[in-house]
Amino acid sequence: MKNILAASFTLLFFLSLNAQTHSHSGAQPFTYPNIDGFVTLKTDLHMHSVFSDGKVWPTI
Repeated sequence: MKNILAASFTLLFFLSLNAQTHSHSGAQPFTYPNIDGFVTLKTDLHMHSVFSDGKVWPTI
C-alpha cells in the first residue's frame, strides 16, 4: 500500500512539473468568418459571482 501511495505522489509530482511549462505560444487563434450581412464577434462571456470561490454567502 505504501508503494502505491509513493508511486502516486511521484507521478503527480512529475505531472505538476510538466504543467508549469505549458504554453500557448505556438497556438493558432480561431478564426470565424463573417456571414453576409452580419459581423462575427469573438468574446469571452464567462463571469464570476460571489459564489465563485466555493464559499456560500451569506453565512447562516
